[in-house]
Amino acid sequence: MVKSQKYLPDDIDRQIIVELQKYGRASFKNIAGKLDLSDGTIRLRVGKMIAEGLLKITAQVNPLYFENSIVALVGMSLEKRDHRQIMEKIARLSGVRSVINATGRHDLLAEVFSIPAKNYALF
Repeated sequence: MVKSQKYLPDDIDRQIIVELQKYGRASFKNIAGKLDLSDGTIRLRVGKMIAEGLLKITAQVNPLYFENSIVALVGMSLEKRDHRQIMEKIARLSGVRSVINATGRHDLLAEVFSIPAKNYALF
């Protein structure tokens, strides 16, 4: 479940997130060197962002690795305005990599990734 927004990231948090988006396995020491901060500061801030539910560090499978894999961006228009509940339900579905609250033609976008059944044994 998504926590209510209490923690507001500052510029340093945003810079840390940018570095982790470039390479999620970057060491706190390397990030600290780039941002001219101590590795303890990076460690504490990353821990706080994870604890607050702002940051989640995960592994992603390269969708182009497997033959016949499918990646789709699915646009959805909602009848009711309970986006958060619907987003949480969709996020729990198998194959959903992300759910985005959107404006414009669609209310939500879901990124879905599927690999052929013969490759499931790898996971």
